[in-house]
Amino acid sequence: MLNKEIIDLLQNFFLFRGVDLERLEMVTGNSQLIALESGDVIFHKNEAYQKGLYMLAEGKVSLAADYEHGEVTLSPGDFIGLSTFLAKSRYTVTAKCVDDSTLIFFPEVCIYKLMSDYEDFKEKLQQLIIDRLNNLSGHKTDSILHSTYKSVGTYMTSPVMKVNCSTTIVDACQVMSNHRIGSLVAVDDRNKIAGILTSKNVIHKFFNNFEESLNRPELERYVNDDPVAVPPEFPLVSTLHEMRKKNQDYAVAVKNDEPIGIISSKDILRILFSDSSIYATSIDEAESVDDLRENFRSLYRTAESLMNSSKMTSEILPIISSMHINIMKKLYDVTAEQFLEKTGKDIRTIKHAIIVMGSAARKEAMLDPDQDNGYVFPDSISEEDRASLNEFAVHFSDNLDYVGYEYCKGGIMVTNEEMANTLSEWKELIGDWIDNPGEKGIRWSSIIFDLTTLVGEDRLVWELRQFILDKISKKPAFLLQMLQSDAGLKIPRSIFGKFIVEKEGEHKGMINLKRAALSFIVDVTRAFSLFKGQQDLNTIERMEHLARAHVLSEETHDNIQNAYEVVTDILLSNQIEMAKEGKQPDKFVDPHKLSLYNQEKLKNALSQISKFLSTGLRYFSGSPF
Repeated sequence: MLNKEIIDLLQNFFLFRGVDLERLEMVTGNSQLIALESGDVIFHKNEAYQKGLYMLAEGKVSLAADYEHGEVTLSPGDFIGLSTFLAKSRYTVTAKCVDDSTLIFFPEVCIYKLMSDYEDFKEKLQQLIIDRLNNLSGHKTDSILHSTYKSVGTYMTSPVMKVNCSTTIVDACQVMSNHRIGSLVAVDDRNKIAGILTSKNVIHKFFNNFEESLNRPELERYVNDDPVAVPPEFPLVSTLHEMRKKNQDYAVAVKNDEPIGIISSKDILRILFSDSSIYATSIDEAESVDDLRENFRSLYRTAESLMNSSKMTSEILPIISSMHINIMKKLYDVTAEQFLEKTGKDIRTIKHAIIVMGSAARKEAMLDPDQDNGYVFPDSISEEDRASLNEFAVHFSDNLDYVGYEYCKGGIMVTNEEMANTLSEWKELIGDWIDNPGEKGIRWSSIIFDLTTLVGEDRLVWELRQFILDKISKKPAFLLQMLQSDAGLKIPRSIFGKFIVEKEGEHKGMINLKRAALSFIVDVTRAFSLFKGQQDLNTIERMEHLARAHVLSEETHDNIQNAYEVVTDILLSNQIEMAKEGKQPDKFVDPHKLSLYNQEKLKNALSQISKFLSTGLRYFSGSPF
């Protein structure tokens, strides 16, 4: 189908009547034609939003939901993905081609620009969304516009504080100081946006060469002339995504290129995750192991709610992880009270620390973390106190398992004597792993080297972490051996681009995305981070700091961060669905049940992960990039 044919089709559709030809040419120029076969899935219910709208040009598509009689058949000219475009939630239906079909994909920025410039287009589109929801659900859903759609215009600070580009940097800073604000929008003589000045700009640009800056005080030298500028109808989650891509703290709402409001990333995060503290309230109020078990079992509801509020899984996992940590901390107190009642011994009066390791420590836990934990005792601990803590460990571990945190199959638990050591014993054990690495030491260190305090003496944990960093910096060959053990595993994508799945057993036809994809990202990033002596634990934070230190190129950072988002999004979405069906969540996914869109995203992610592992191996073996 030619571009002219697409324009003719759009002009005949009532939604686009009134949109001038030049704008239609621009919209179609940024759009994408997609040819699909009968039976192909455009997107699955609960799949992540694909950043735009589909319009059916030829063929037939069905939308199937869980409602009674909840199926709609679409014909040429109909839009696909309307409600998700509005709410930026997960898809609420499965869209499947009934016949061979041709679709036009419109990037969301094109649609929002039309909504901003053509009020009639905006009103018609919103009515289409309401009609679609009513058809699927069988009842009135007009309130969807108010209950789920969070736009920049609703939450921005307006009017925005502006200064003309002719203003000097000193005068602009005086305005910011007088009004106690952290940003100003710079405009030209026609009141069109020219840039944004932030306190960060002042520090990094003005004070970087103070004497020269005093001689050249023109404001335009210090503003960011490529700010995030969006129409007021633009959704918060998409705005946050744009801010993250450009590494900016503010976005400006514009109408006809004139600034009408401003919003910060902190404001957006507070709005999107304002309910997260509510989710933790029942944990704080829990009084028994059974209460905490119920909290654990309902975590998937929190995860689903958060995923419907944000597109960035990397921002959701720290919240889920903190809830796991809060459950474990509360369980520690409940178990301590039980132990006190049974033995007369309050173990909380004994100096010690319980550490959590792996995904929980990295703030990357999903819905199925196991018991990766251990003890750190002070060197001065008495045998009596040590024995009491070891006895307590059995009760604590049993309670963790009852709540939902399964016993660690690798034995990394407080009940294992090898995981219950004084600070000096830990140093000796880890030092031996690094000096004389064996299969067990390499396997355990990949979990234990990411550790943080659950409860107890932070000082002991800080000292242990610093010891690991100091020791690793002198033995980078150990990091190479850790990555070489990864290289022995297969990334599940063939040279022909096909998925490599389990051939037999319970998970036949599936991929363990943790072992065969996510672990590679975590391990290579950890290796670089440890080698550079960085204190970060979270993989995304590690990647960002490595990019700032120019250890990772900007291209590598962007590719791997995107791969991380793809894999974690697919995994967490799958776990939520398993939990809703009463199944035990795991890390196995059937790639062929993903939509074609997500299959391609996963294949590209696996390709980037393979390159990243190769980069790590070359780096630590001394070869140039």
